[in-house]
Amino acid sequence: LKHAGPGPVVLTVQARDAHAELTDRNALPAVRRDDLPSAGTGVDRMGARVRELGGELRAAAEADEWVVVARMPLA
Repeated sequence: LKHAGPGPVVLTVQARDAHAELTDRNALPAVRRDDLPSAGTGVDRMGARVRELGGELRAAAEADEWVVVARMPLA
């Protein structure tokens, strides 16, 4: 709700070499949702979970989309 505008969500999963990569893309909302309760730790907590598995996480606005990319080892 906070990082998504109306429209589709595109989820891509790929296996490359010894890693799996999950990419989530959705349109940014036209108006920021400051009315939603938040601890401000959601992306940090996602990143911590991915790093516990030896991976890396990137989450940021890119042009008019919110993009989350999680890259994790397969073994």
